Amino acid sequence: MNYLQTLWQRLRALRLDASRMRSVGLYLFFVAISTVLWGFISFNNYMTKDLRLPLVVNKPSHITFLDSVPDTISVQVSSGGESFIKYLFVSAPTLTLDFNGTNGKYRVSAVEMRKKVKALFGSAVSVSNIWPESLSLAYTELQPVRVPIEIDVDLAIAPGYVPSGQIIVTPDSVDVYGTAELINNINRIYTRNISGLTNVNDTVRRRVALQHVDGVVLRPPTVDVVVPIEPLVEASSDVPVQLINAPANVKANFHPAQVSVKYKKPKSYDASMSSARIKTVVDYNTINLKYNRARVEVKEWPAAYENVVLITDSVTYTIERW
Repeated sequence: MNYLQTLWQRLRALRLDASRMRSVGLYLFFVAISTVLWGFISFNNYMTKDLRLPLVVNKPSHITFLDSVPDTISVQVSSGGESFIKYLFVSAPTLTLDFNGTNGKYRVSAVEMRKKVKALFGSAVSVSNIWPESLSLAYTELQPVRVPIEIDVDLAIAPGYVPSGQIIVTPDSVDVYGTAELINNINRIYTRNISGLTNVNDTVRRRVALQHVDGVVLRPPTVDVVVPIEPLVEASSDVPVQLINAPANVKANFHPAQVSVKYKKPKSYDASMSSARIKTVVDYNTINLKYNRARVEVKEWPAAYENVVLITDSVTYTIERW
């Protein structure tokens, strides 16, 4: 009996699913009919539509525009609905203009622009508005000048961190296009200010736009900037003691011959290599010959080091003369 009840319930469920499927099918059928009817009605109506036409200017490769060329042209066109049905399924046509500039100016008049747009759609379409309605673009035929880039950055590094090497700019120079009068007087290009870098404790990476210069075009218009930042770590080294300001016939032997120096260095620095740049000295002019102990000073150390101190600040000595 339980088996028959279970079978009956499954059959009812199948009937319900079939009913739902029929409902969905009917709904899609009526949607399709409505779309077709809307299309037939549209054929008989006069429609107005706003379109954005991609713009292409066919110019020689040695020509560089100094003004921005719009990517698209906005047009408003009107006609019977059948003229616009295809734009429901395909993109707007591309407006292609031929280059015919003279004396550093390329111009397309409003009359010529309307004629070009009209030719795209044919006589059945009325063109009412075009923007921009005309073009006037400056250009140059001169080769660019390569100019180095200067970084404009405001940087506040967190305590315990330091710059690690030079700021890296990629590319480190830019091509400047313009008139001879302008490009021959530009010797560097600055980036836009990189701000908001406070309490920095990690390497900074930014894509930065170059500062605008009137009348010229910069390629590329942006550069990648990397400001290496790393932590300071504590380290120590044993450094030889040297005698300075002594007469030519004087030599000193120090005991110990090396003293320990403690400091904080950038994490990436090799202590064994950079310790050679630390200089500890005994100044002959400060030696009191009544005593056999002399004071040691740290004379030089790498610029990136901080908190450089002597662990051993004095040594015994013997003087030799000849």
